[in-house]
Amino acid sequence: MRRFAAAILILALLFCSCYSEPDAGNPFPFSFSVSFSQNNAESGRPYEDAFYAHGTAFVVADGVSRTDTEYLEMTESPAAFAAQRTAAIVGKTLQYSKDPSSAAQTAARLASAVVGRYNRQTGLAVPAATSYVSAVLRNGSLFYSYIGDNHLILLRNGTAEEICEKQTDAVHKAGGAYGLGMSREEYYRTVVNNAAYPGGLGYGVITGSAGAFDFLRTGSFALIQGDRILLSSDGLDTFLENVAYADLTSFSAEELLEASVPYDSPPYGSYAHDKTLIVIDIG
Repeated sequence: MRRFAAAILILALLFCSCYSEPDAGNPFPFSFSVSFSQNNAESGRPYEDAFYAHGTAFVVADGVSRTDTEYLEMTESPAAFAAQRTAAIVGKTLQYSKDPSSAAQTAARLASAVVGRYNRQTGLAVPAATSYVSAVLRNGSLFYSYIGDNHLILLRNGTAEEICEKQTDAVHKAGGAYGLGMSREEYYRTVVNNAAYPGGLGYGVITGSAGAFDFLRTGSFALIQGDRILLSSDGLDTFLENVAYADLTSFSAEELLEASVPYDSPPYGSYAHDKTLIVIDIG
């Protein structure tokens, strides 16, 4: 369930890794630095985002939340399981691939197989599910892939370009399962991972369903010195719509998440409770 949270508990991690020269293990001609941070805005719920940041491969995964009643009955979070496994599997598959473009499909299928096995074993009516976005730096370019509604933003020469298509826009405008008059179980059976659903309301998440691969998007673009790339979960939607470009280009991931806290409360009405952000600066 998406809703804004009043209490803020910040769990921050900051990491920096710099590379000055390309080599056989890192065929990337620029130096770059990375910072990342996580924020859980509701202390009574499990953290259901996950990330991978190793070498030149980066992933943010956003597990699909449950209802408050379901959390009271759970001993573990299915969404956290899906996000953690997907981030690790996609990240490692892409990190060690020779061709990130062709490996994107393999990575998605491997993650889907693991999450699908979990869902079959647990028999959940509403399956464990996660979206994700990935980026790999290789040969002077960034190769990306994603399923769902996370962010990949390129900051260059005074402009911010959103690379990801927001796959859930149409269904959110329709009110989700409630607006469509469906139970969550029916919603997952008929709308989620269904590219043929009328009105373009279908969208992808990793559940074990092959339909998710219809929503896999991949691509690449050349990088230049001075580029900044943001990968984030959708918990930063409202903040990213309102933040100044100067802040996006100068703040670290931890500082950006701290600046996003006011957007978790009225009048913004953000539904955020989990936020994850990776910032990559090309030197």
